[in-house]
Amino acid sequence: MAATRGTLGLTRDEFTQFFDEYRALLKRYWRPQEDMPPDARRILVRFIAFPDPDGN
Repeated sequence: MAATRGTLGLTRDEFTQFFDEYRALLKRYWRPQEDMPPDARRILVRFIAFPDPDGN
């Protein structure tokens, strides 16, 4: 398992770009089940991002 977290200070446009790049990264590594190498394992990936409720 791998996990990471962080805090960013982004404008709405910067966040849109960040999210688009994140989706492009997932798309770059995605492949159909029948194309997976024998030693590959399915990896479940989740993304969650939200504004700081305290406004910081």
